[in-house]
Amino acid sequence: MSYNGSDDPYSYVQQYVAHLANLVANGTITDLQALELILNESIFVIAGGDMRLGLTYAASAFYRSQLDDFNNPFNPLDFQDSSYTRLTDNRFGVTGFNEFYYSDATGNSNQLQHFIGEAALTASYNSQFIGELGALFNDSGTDGIATSDRNLGNLAAWWATSDVTQENLSLVIEMIAEGTTP
Repeated sequence: MSYNGSDDPYSYVQQYVAHLANLVANGTITDLQALELILNESIFVIAGGDMRLGLTYAASAFYRSQLDDFNNPFNPLDFQDSSYTRLTDNRFGVTGFNEFYYSDATGNSNQLQHFIGEAALTASYNSQFIGELGALFNDSGTDGIATSDRNLGNLAAWWATSDVTQENLSLVIEMIAEGTTP
């Protein structure tokens, strides 16, 4: 798949993400590799390096009703029809993620979506503080799932307010793989 500039970016991302979910399901790539590919394609290829717009495209493929609760100021359309789950039954998991960023004991498996959603929220407000507050608000507990989700949300908030470069994207992917923090 390749974006040609005349494609509807939301439909293209939906199809691209569904394609990657299928590749993860058959073991061709890990969930973490899919995360990097989705972010690279959305931000650098489709949005031309515009972090906020690229993350909006990426987040559109992971529509969840909770997104409506945030009254996102950079939400140009109803994402409900853009979810990749309309095109495939395959779902993302946590392959490639260090356990610091997911809780194996509790079986949370939506970390790819969680990272993209948190980063999109942070970028839409251009505030690491707002992103970290969102991570705390949504994952305020002390169990394994809340702690790992908060760790990942804080990393997403940090990254979404950093310089928009492919090097920084590679750095954050490495941090998720190794379980390190900024």
